[in-house]
Amino acid sequence: MTPEDRAWVDKMVMEADIDAEIPVAEPPNRNRRLIVDLPEDHFISTYKDWMATVTDGYPEYAIAGGLWLLSAFCNKNAVLKLRQEHIHPNLWIVNLGKSTTARKSTSINKTRKIFEMTAEVTLPNDDYSIEGYLETLVQNPVLNNVRDEVGGLMAKFHKKYNDGIFDLECGIYDGEGVSKTLAGGKNKEPKTFVVKNPHVTKLYATTPANYARYMTMDDFASGYGMRFLYVYPQYKHKRMALALETEEDVHKWADVAMKSKQLFKQFDNHHEVNMSATDEAMVYYDSVCIELEERADLSEDVWIGSVVGRSEIHILKIAMLLEIGKA
Repeated sequence: MTPEDRAWVDKMVMEADIDAEIPVAEPPNRNRRLIVDLPEDHFISTYKDWMATVTDGYPEYAIAGGLWLLSAFCNKNAVLKLRQEHIHPNLWIVNLGKSTTARKSTSINKTRKIFEMTAEVTLPNDDYSIEGYLETLVQNPVLNNVRDEVGGLMAKFHKKYNDGIFDLECGIYDGEGVSKTLAGGKNKEPKTFVVKNPHVTKLYATTPANYARYMTMDDFASGYGMRFLYVYPQYKHKRMALALETEEDVHKWADVAMKSKQLFKQFDNHHEVNMSATDEAMVYYDSVCIELEERADLSEDVWIGSVVGRSEIHILKIAMLLEIGKA
């Protein structure tokens, strides 16, 4: 909850007459929109334009889907080499929204189909345990996870057989080499898994109620919850009437398919693509980070400080992807 939301709730509680009907009012962030000002020929613009013809899901989901596709296309071959660390633009995204009307699943499944068509693979709703996850990453450290309802998976992460998965995920997100030994069962030897240079992306969806039910504050404190970008549009949006596919729709799909293939092939040649930034860009980035950190310090809220720290990495990852998506 943001400070603005918290102030709004406190104000409503103080002003409400216990014996009267609770007044109906919208929280201040209800009409917030994600505005992305990009050229028409940018990949995300092209993808968002096509998505608007096939679903009435929030355009924010299309923007998130476009960013995730760029993230998955990179195949760990894009890197920004800072003195402090090397940044790869893998993203973990959760689309939140109401059941049915928000069209979360529709939006995610459209994104899934584009990637499957582009990479010529299948992305099922993997329901993995920590052991199965590690076995998969040992075989192929590049993994793209897509789930149109992640609540059940989050619930299973808290089972005894998945102990330690949240700490493991944090290292995998950061692209660190991971070595983990799992205890063997009766008459079985322990298993050691070594994962080298993982590049994992995630595109998930669920309702706010489900996410709050299965994700605890400890899951955020571990750093796992902080590594996700959250997309939660709540404003009223137009519904799309059923209609037959048009020739224009086909052309828009073809444009997305062509750009997707080009980007995927560019990064699938296994050659590292070193990205850079101008001195002016880094000075501006540092000024933004300093301002965010100062505001976090003034708030004296440890959670805000954690969010700011993780957001600084997200800024760099998204900046890389916006550059990659240019025509």
